[in-house]
Amino acid sequence: MRHFLAVLGILALTACTSAFANIGVKDHVNTVLSIDNNSCTATFIGPKLALTAAHCVRDVAEPVDLTLYNGKTLIGRVYKKNEEADTALITIDNVGEFPYNPLRCDKAPVQGELISMVGFPAGLPWMFTRGFVAGFADKYIILDIRGWFGSSGSAVLDADGKIIGLVSVAVNDPSRGTYGIFVGAVSIQTACKMING
Repeated sequence: MRHFLAVLGILALTACTSAFANIGVKDHVNTVLSIDNNSCTATFIGPKLALTAAHCVRDVAEPVDLTLYNGKTLIGRVYKKNEEADTALITIDNVGEFPYNPLRCDKAPVQGELISMVGFPAGLPWMFTRGFVAGFADKYIILDIRGWFGSSGSAVLDADGKIIGLVSVAVNDPSRGTYGIFVGAVSIQTACKMING
């Protein structure tokens, strides 16, 4: 029985590793930006366009200060915003050629789907985390992944590096010293419509 369970564990780990074969830190760290000194995260979705949560730019004066992981500062401006869907697009002025993550507009997230996230949580330079889609509640995609203050606006990536969601809230219980037990993301369908509309 123990041998059988060990084999199952190895198979599960192999499947998980295989599913993330296309996702690596070096592939995606260049696509993320911190907003206003690590208060939130934004992600390049085009040559001069970034995606973040609307609440991340609600009280931020324009132009928006954006910083790459290597410390380079960029200047951004809020292009479009939807408060109800907690989604915002930022155009970036002084940007060269940077990689970006495409939006997955043609397929909704699936429960159990493996995901990853790159962002600037808790004032850290940047962090790469992995998890899965746990379920759905109201307008949120519930993620089993670690998230902290500063993770808001982070793109949720599928196994191919396509964006399937946008971090909006985290379920915390400070009385127990736990943070980011589950993360709530909003669908990127609003972003798809904002870009195409």
